Order: sequence, then structure tokens, then C-alpha cells
Amino acid sequence: MSGGSVPVSGKGSESGVKRGKKEMDAVGEMVSSIRMLGEGFVKMEQMKMEMAKEMEQMRMEMEMKRTEMILESQQKIVEAFAQGICENKKLKRMPSPEQKMVEKE
Repeated sequence: MSGGSVPVSGKGSESGVKRGKKEMDAVGEMVSSIRMLGEGFVKMEQMKMEMAKEMEQMRMEMEMKRTEMILESQQKIVEAFAQGICENKKLKRMPSPEQKMVEKE
């Protein structure tokens, strides 16, 4: 009862080794491809995170500039208001030319 599946000569065992080696090479290539794909995804995610970080930094800088502009304009408004009040008080204190003539008499 010699079975057809059992190799009789040494050649059958060599082809089994070659087939196993080819399968290992195919698995190794698959592993390598998956690893490269994973590394690509990691690199892409790192780039996305870096871009998000830069965008947030730019947004914060723009918000700071906007706040500074608002503060400067409010300061100018306060200064103009204060100057207007001071000038208004000076006008009330300074007698008109007509009042000067009345006071002289």
C-alpha cells in the first residue's frame, strides 16, 4: 500500500521546502507591505497633527492681534473723550471777551 501522497524520492521533499520558502517569502512580503502601509498612515497622521498645531498657533496669534487692536482703539476713544472733557471745562472756566468787559466796568 504505497500512498501517492508520500514522496518516495528525495525530490518530493525538496519541492516541499521550496514551496514552504515561497510561502514564507509571500508572507514576508505581505508583512512588509502592511508595515509600510502602517508607517505611511502614522506619517500622515503626524503631518495632520503638525498642521493642526500650526493652525491653532496662527489662530491664537490672530486673536492676540485682534485683541490688541481693540484695546488700542478703546484707548484712543478714552483719550479723545478725556481730551474733550478737559477742553470743555477750560471753555467754561475761561471768560468770554464780553464777560471780561463787564468785569472791568
